Amino acid sequence: MDPAVVGALAGSAPWRARKLRVERGQAADLALSDVSGAPDFRRDLPTSVLPLVLGLSKQHGVPVCFVRVQRRPINNRPPEQSPELQRYVADLKGWLESNGACFHDDTGDPDMTLDLYEDGDHVGDRRRYTEIFRKRLDPLFRPLGQVGEAR
Repeated sequence: MDPAVVGALAGSAPWRARKLRVERGQAADLALSDVSGAPDFRRDLPTSVLPLVLGLSKQHGVPVCFVRVQRRPINNRPPEQSPELQRYVADLKGWLESNGACFHDDTGDPDMTLDLYEDGDHVGDRRRYTEIFRKRLDPLFRPLGQVGEAR
């Protein structure tokens, strides 16, 4: 991997937050993992790897899609999301889409039921998840130029 990419990844806020979650053994909730106070996408964007990823995507003509996987359901319903988390995800989605990336959020998908999960937030039935993933993101698997066109 390019050293510039490795450096950007190592210093980005999301990667530091991920490391913090692992070290503390906490749930992957943004509110629990944020290292700098209240979650704020716009504030954290300058230290994020996202501009680098999208820059490389544009430079090389490679479309990218970010998928937010639903956390483990509780009673077959998605976990509650704080208003701050909802705002963060909305800001993330808006920024990604305005910069040419695709964003898909599994949260609230009725097919993402508890029996799909194994332990914690990890998917246990990978085949079924892959089938759901493929169905939801089918437009991305079409040849370029056909995205959004009916088959």
